[in-house]
Amino acid sequence: MKNIKILCAYKVPSFYVGGIPRFIMNLYSNNLNTFKKKQISIISINNEYKKKVLLKEYNNGLNEIIFPPILKFKTISFSIKFFIFILLNSRKYNYIHYQHPDPITALGVIISKLYSPKTNIIITWHAEIYKNYVLFSPILLLIDFILYLLSKKIIYLTPLHLKSSLFGNLPIFLKKTHFIPVGIKLPKNISEKKEPLKNKKFITLISVCRLVKYKGLEISIKSMKILLKTRPDINFKYLIIGSGPEEMSLKNLVNKLGLDKYIIFKGEIDDEAKKNEYLKNSDIYLFPSINQSEAYGLSQLEALSMGVPIINTNLNNGVNYLVPHNICGITVKKLRPDLIYEAIVELYENNSLYFNLSKKGIDRSKELNIEKTRKLYSKLFK
Repeated sequence: MKNIKILCAYKVPSFYVGGIPRFIMNLYSNNLNTFKKKQISIISINNEYKKKVLLKEYNNGLNEIIFPPILKFKTISFSIKFFIFILLNSRKYNYIHYQHPDPITALGVIISKLYSPKTNIIITWHAEIYKNYVLFSPILLLIDFILYLLSKKIIYLTPLHLKSSLFGNLPIFLKKTHFIPVGIKLPKNISEKKEPLKNKKFITLISVCRLVKYKGLEISIKSMKILLKTRPDINFKYLIIGSGPEEMSLKNLVNKLGLDKYIIFKGEIDDEAKKNEYLKNSDIYLFPSINQSEAYGLSQLEALSMGVPIINTNLNNGVNYLVPHNICGITVKKLRPDLIYEAIVELYENNSLYFNLSKKGIDRSKELNIEKTRKLYSKLFK
């Protein structure tokens, strides 16, 4: 049997360590045994104008070509070279694995399919952007409808994702539907939290994410002010790991609230071992996202794998599918710093709840490990 060739296409390069890029790299890197006799290529667009075309070669056989855009509008980037590559090379691949949503990539995939009918399209649905681009929504809807028609299979991470998909529940598309939750690579040493928070000199709260508006970090920052004012007996520090366009605004808010001694911005940490060490040594993970742009939240799963209980928000999507309320975390209403504060105090005061959430969190991370995800995907590429 000759090698199967897969082209994975998305708008963001792998060096953006969060979200969909992390999913792609977790799925395909370091897994030649799972994807035996399958050659993987990845193409993406770099949103930094000054960067030239980059070629990254990985020892595990993965190749990633990163193209610079010539036009940008909000989260959508256009690259002629990216578009031409898909068109000219589609016949070389048995499958194109498209990450939804990105209309520019989708348009390229559609034209490639018309040019090369034997190439199969696999869609992994992550979110929808129609509400973000109301003026262009008719065009986006048409692109998606055609792409769904041409696809071989449509993958949803959870049933909640399918429920929120505009086209996903149509009978013509349901027969193509598969559910494959995204997992993570489990750490070697996993231990439950067994020391009461009251016994510690200070508790460590942590968030690991790209610093963008929908992550809601200003809400968790405001909750720290309430904690400091209302419970001065609880010594704490709050670590924020990541970078992004909201970084300066968040730092200004911290300064304005007089929290510079308590909230520490650690910047981007590419070293996985170092990031895991921060998670391991933390006590509570804050995930205060405020809208549906946050569709899953892999960083929650990484925290759970370290036995760190989660405080997240009620987005009623993949975020809460990963971390059900009172199972391995506490879910509160979004945009409510007072409720985040109350959840922190509850975990601080209730040892039994804290230890139970830690244990159940580890169990949950074992259910959703990356090896299971890889095997399920590998079966699709036949």
